[in-house]
Amino acid sequence: MRRVTLYIPGLTGPAVPLTDNDVPPLPALSQILGRARRRRQDVDTLRQLCGLLGLKTSPIRDVPVAAVTRLIDGEDHPDGIWMRADPVHLSADRDRLLLIDASLFKLSQHDALALATEVQQVLDLEGWRLEVPFPDRWYIRLEEDPGVTTSDPRRAGGQDVNRHLPRGAGAKVMHRLLNEVQMQLHDADINREREDRGELPVNSIWFWGVGELPDVLPRLWSMVYSDDVFTRGLAMLSMTPYQPAPPAAT
Repeated sequence: MRRVTLYIPGLTGPAVPLTDNDVPPLPALSQILGRARRRRQDVDTLRQLCGLLGLKTSPIRDVPVAAVTRLIDGEDHPDGIWMRADPVHLSADRDRLLLIDASLFKLSQHDALALATEVQQVLDLEGWRLEVPFPDRWYIRLEEDPGVTTSDPRRAGGQDVNRHLPRGAGAKVMHRLLNEVQMQLHDADINREREDRGELPVNSIWFWGVGELPDVLPRLWSMVYSDDVFTRGLAMLSMTPYQPAPPAAT
């Protein structure tokens, strides 16, 4: 019997409020959901995806997103400990700052590299080197475990950043670096240029997804279709063929 498993993060909980006019008719999805059974799971999106593709995760440690996506984005094998340091915009809202991740604003590779040059001046103090293979995916290779747990920026999006900052023994170092990066980016020429063009400035980075590359995973699927780089990395680790998400159910 042939079987297709659809995994649609955020299907029942969009990051922004939608009206009926924002959602087109989806008859095929309606038909599938009409035949489905509902089961509640209190597991976040990344850990659900890991479970589907055979990666066991610890509830008290980060999902190693950085190492897995670096497997796709880099030209060499990502040995050691990796951490994402993605560009974000922090928006003031009364007495709090709200997080807007790079999937919600325009960022070219030219701007990303100019911004990364500013950030690198701060990271040099820790001996950390920033890699920018893609505008919205930035990486740092660490010499040792930083002793923190972090939050997925997609889960923290639109929320008070203070509730989602790194936690743990190494958190003070991370918080200090974030404050210094924000000061460095505040007056950066590239951000003034972005604002002149009507674009959001990148006024911070977001540390998350800390860990080492997992061992080879068991192969559980005959094929994976996805445009998500983390999903593609898990497919590669399990030696499962993968292709871009098809444009239609046919």
